[in-house]
Amino acid sequence: MAANFQFRLFGRDILIYTIANGLVLALSVLQGFILPKFLSVEGYGYWQLFSLYGTYSGLLHLGFADGILLRWAGKDVTCFGPEIKKAFNFLTLQQITFIVPLGVLAYFLIPAPFQWIIVMVFVLAFISNLAIFFTFAAQASKKFWLLAVVNVGRTMVFVLFLILLLNWHYLEYPPVILAYLVSFVITLMVLVLFFSKYLGFGSTKNKSMPDTTSATGNADWKLSVLSYGKKNIGIGLYILLGNLIFLLLLSIDKLMVSIFFDIGQFAIYAFASSVVIIVYTLLRSISEVIFPYLAGAFVDLQHRAYELAELAIILAWAAMLIVYFPFVRIVEIYLMQYVTSLPLIQILLCSFSVGSLIQILHVNYYRVYLRQRQYFLSAIGVLMLAVLFIFLAIRIWDTLEGVIIAMFISLSIWYVINELNLSSVLNGQRRTVFIKMTAIISYAAAFWITPLFADWFVARMLVYLGFYLVITWLMFRHQLRDLIEVGLRIKRQLSMNE
Repeated sequence: MAANFQFRLFGRDILIYTIANGLVLALSVLQGFILPKFLSVEGYGYWQLFSLYGTYSGLLHLGFADGILLRWAGKDVTCFGPEIKKAFNFLTLQQITFIVPLGVLAYFLIPAPFQWIIVMVFVLAFISNLAIFFTFAAQASKKFWLLAVVNVGRTMVFVLFLILLLNWHYLEYPPVILAYLVSFVITLMVLVLFFSKYLGFGSTKNKSMPDTTSATGNADWKLSVLSYGKKNIGIGLYILLGNLIFLLLLSIDKLMVSIFFDIGQFAIYAFASSVVIIVYTLLRSISEVIFPYLAGAFVDLQHRAYELAELAIILAWAAMLIVYFPFVRIVEIYLMQYVTSLPLIQILLCSFSVGSLIQILHVNYYRVYLRQRQYFLSAIGVLMLAVLFIFLAIRIWDTLEGVIIAMFISLSIWYVINELNLSSVLNGQRRTVFIKMTAIISYAAAFWITPLFADWFVARMLVYLGFYLVITWLMFRHQLRDLIEVGLRIKRQLSMNE
């Protein structure tokens, strides 16, 4: 039988991580106003190119870090401590073996200014993948306070560097990229210091630990470095492939815009995407907290948690749409050069609904039920559809709006496929997929027609709030009662555990 679900610890970790990522969100908003304001449109486009290709740098560990997370999830750090040094040594060797040749090849094959940008992406890959390994170790052992510290610290250091560059009148995209790399170096140093006793720095305690302390109880920590690495790559391979497809599905629109449009149009599109990505930062943090707890929860609770989380995410997404109206006014006053991105942001916020459901729920539940292969196969099919739809949109309309609409259709198809796949293990009724999609379309339609009823942004917020309350009452009034009831039950459970 699975271990009891730890309501108190789960609530504490959600609170800590949410507060920390609220700070990250605030700092990211500050960063989001500094860079597009003071960089040229072209310079901002090059910075966004680095950010775009940097998102794929985490794939160069070849699934090793994902295998580690899957093996260690839900265990105390003392259980897998003997493996940390061996895992770190393998990952360092593997990164040098892959990244150095790729960086040299890129330097000679890619023209300037993209040459320097791609080389910096490989530097980021080496630093960030080592940091990812340690953050996965912290995540697996539920040390979310450590993740909160490094996430807030890294973002704060980067923003401080931006302020210094601004004061020195040297805010151009090359030093901005270097500042970003330095912030990751500092993060890595903090993580190495925290796990130093398991890396053998100044201590020999690790070297005599018994076999029973290994993560799997089979003395895997005694394997050679290469054998250990190969075994964990095998475990994480399908997760890596799934992550690759997921990253491509979330960014294929930006990739194709960077190929088929000039750097100025790419900068406009990237600015619109960055606004939505800020919200993804907060949602991704919740996802990272959920997975270790779901892995150890009762099956019945996993089913119930899915239903409640899906409802909560839809309601939260629809409520967040109200922020768009004052944001329009801010852009019109402060970032006039990006006013043309507002229609793009409006469409992207709608696609954010299904994207957040996929990221928080579907990815985690595919992991919990060990259906990574099914996840990969469905995702790669949707990716091919997305490439086709976006390519047709570019050829027919040749507009950035057409690209986003094609992306929204692709994500919606993926959402429906995932819901049908997971319904078999979650005892779900397939007709609820239609109900949830109807709700998403209803909120999106209300969001789009709201400007027809008012001009002032405050009035628009009030009009949309009215639509939101009506749609929520019509479609979810019964489910809301269930959500409140479960919330009260969790509160009683917490009281009993005191």
